[in-house]
Amino acid sequence: MENNALTEKGLLATLNAALAIHAHAEIMHLLTELACLYIGKGLTQEGADLLAFILKQPELEEGTRHQAADAYDDLASYICPRVLFDAQDFASKARLEDVIDYVFASVDVE
Repeated sequence: MENNALTEKGLLATLNAALAIHAHAEIMHLLTELACLYIGKGLTQEGADLLAFILKQPELEEGTRHQAADAYDDLASYICPRVLFDAQDFASKARLEDVIDYVFASVDVE
């Protein structure tokens, strides 16, 4: 568990750096990595929310789109459809700033 926390903190630190230089492609890649990490930790709603948002981005690098789509499809194969419905609703309303606030708010403070 501690290893996941370090990984999450590392991803968030890198995300913060990418935000500072407006590196959109890297931001989307890091959000995808965070989504996969959340799903692996059992935080399926959070992971689904991020993936749905990422997949709605028109200018997404092919590798990131492929990774996000694969993770979303895998999640869809076993998760309650309501989770995906809620994720799509979240993604339809969220802006990048909202998503960034969302991931930084989810950090455990210990």
